[in-house]
Amino acid sequence: MTEKKYFLLNRNYEEVLSQAIDQCLKLFNKKSQVNENIVIANVGRYLIDLVENGDSVKVPAVTDNIFVHSMGSAFTIQFVKEKVALISLVKFILIVADKAFAAENEDHEIEKIVGHYDLD
Repeated sequence: MTEKKYFLLNRNYEEVLSQAIDQCLKLFNKKSQVNENIVIANVGRYLIDLVENGDSVKVPAVTDNIFVHSMGSAFTIQFVKEKVALISLVKFILIVADKAFAAENEDHEIEKIVGHYDLD
């Protein structure tokens, strides 16, 4: 049995992730409204909700106020053609958040990255 590694986001990263989510959702013309299950209060829960069949996504450990982001093979996503766009959006959001968190000016970095993809 291989050991699975998880990356627990600290409060600072959580804030950066929140900013990245807001900006990326605007880019993808999604509204961040709770009733649409687009607000990501918990990455693991969102991934489960995202893929209608719960068997498609495995998230080993999630608690209410801790974001758990799987690194590597801790969860698997079944690529269903109709869901690829949403799965890609999640991946894009996490990439943007990672890059912003590593930068000196987080807000500016998010705007810079998302600005390259502006669809207007």
